[in-house]
Amino acid sequence: MTKLLGDKKLNTSMPALLFVVLILALFVHFFYSLRADEELKKYNFQHLNDKDADPEIGPTEIPEGGIIDPETFITHLPLVVIDTNGVEVPNIYKSIDDNQTRGYADPEVTDPYIPVHMYLVNNEKGGNRITDTPGFKNTGKIKMRGNSSRHFEKKQYKIKLLDSKGNELEAPLLGMEADEDWILCNSILDASYIRSYLAMNLGGIVMPFTPEVRFCELVYRNGKSYEYKGLYLLMESIKKGKGRVNIATYKGNPGRLSYIVDRDRYDTTAKMLSTYASDTQLCYGWFDLRYPKNELADEATVHAIEKEISEIEKVLYSDDPDMFKNYVGMINVDSFIDYMVVNEFLMNYDAGEHSTYYYKDRSHRFSAGPIWDYDNCLDNYKNAVAGISWMVFPSHPWYERLTRDPDFNQKVAKRYHTLRKTVFSDRFVKEFVKGTTEYLGHAIDRESSRWGEVYNENHVLKSGEGDDGFIIYRARDRYNEEITRLIDVQQLHAKWLDAHIEDFLSEYEEKNEKKSGNALYSALAVIMIVSFFTSIIYVNRIKNGTIK
Repeated sequence: MTKLLGDKKLNTSMPALLFVVLILALFVHFFYSLRADEELKKYNFQHLNDKDADPEIGPTEIPEGGIIDPETFITHLPLVVIDTNGVEVPNIYKSIDDNQTRGYADPEVTDPYIPVHMYLVNNEKGGNRITDTPGFKNTGKIKMRGNSSRHFEKKQYKIKLLDSKGNELEAPLLGMEADEDWILCNSILDASYIRSYLAMNLGGIVMPFTPEVRFCELVYRNGKSYEYKGLYLLMESIKKGKGRVNIATYKGNPGRLSYIVDRDRYDTTAKMLSTYASDTQLCYGWFDLRYPKNELADEATVHAIEKEISEIEKVLYSDDPDMFKNYVGMINVDSFIDYMVVNEFLMNYDAGEHSTYYYKDRSHRFSAGPIWDYDNCLDNYKNAVAGISWMVFPSHPWYERLTRDPDFNQKVAKRYHTLRKTVFSDRFVKEFVKGTTEYLGHAIDRESSRWGEVYNENHVLKSGEGDDGFIIYRARDRYNEEITRLIDVQQLHAKWLDAHIEDFLSEYEEKNEKKSGNALYSALAVIMIVSFFTSIIYVNRIKNGTIK
């Protein structure tokens, strides 16, 4: 009887126990939601700072051809209007079908820029209209930018601000640091519209000098006609300067170098460097000298930069363990670790080979960064599905050597796990994506209305199986499906990294240890053979009386 009563008492208490567990679960969920919100608020994100914006204002459809009524069009986003007086922005580059070489410039065009009038409307409260008084206007220059993207219907642009005398004019736009060079981009490859915004903001928390970005909508004026060009990012460029890559100004002394370089395909129009690993084809790609340029990039300076980078490469690509370990004192190892972690987390598999920047001055050892170019990240490469369960950096230039070092790999794994607790956590990323798409509001509908058919017809992704066996369905018929796919792929990959990053990297250590061991055994074998024959010769000479 006692036992039965005890069971009955236990059974009657079960609903209460479940209720308590449910309350605790809700509390934990609420607590972590608050913590995620607080983490987000620490950073200068446009979708959080623009509190007065009403995402539900403005049209949800754009007429065919993009022509809009300037009197009625309204948006909650900053509005950029450009006017080239009817002149088409030229494309001076002609493609070369070569994976190792970029396009070349049209020799008939000496200047890629044409004049442009630029207007920026960003009212403090309420919506932004074409007819509103602009908060900023400028008569400057504009050119087309990008590599493959310059052949898409939706173009990307670079604008240079000028004063009334035609000199470069630095100005702060949308709360970003003052500068004369500004980029208008948002690739038509990205049907989520947010990959670059997500990557540059999350990556910017980790990597110094990351360009800031702001969403805006672009309108092209041609006489009395206004064409809606779509949703863009107004963003900073990568260059030397305050608020950009803040390195010392180079003053022409090769003994005190200060420079920025970019690894990519060979570019016949750029200042390409001749360095040890590229010249001997030990790794993919070439370095393009981005700073200094013009008269400061004289022969002595270029040679000094080439020599400095070559010295690093000779150490990294050395099979002598004692020589190889010297890399630690030659580069900013932490920057290389962060660069790798950010790009592996975001599945940006172009990084390390294309659009990969480095900088150096007396206060900064050779450093990786800033980060750049995220059109293809998070399973957005057209011709192949993403690799959920693998990493790419152990096969990329320089990193293929760095990942030989167990200490480097341990630091990579530790840094990754640390970031996963905060800004790389599933909750943080989901809240960021949710907040961003809610902020864009009707601008998503306008972009889809203007360019949706082009996304779906010209940039369809191939579904299929990745190299790791994952089946990935890459439909992007509906916007919310693309956002769900983006989050799912990112979180699947992150969970795989959580469990396997150490083991995956250790495979590269083991292979190199085996190589080193084989080399050691070979060397010992040679020494033993030589010693054996030397001993025989020595004994024979003693017998013959040659040696007494």
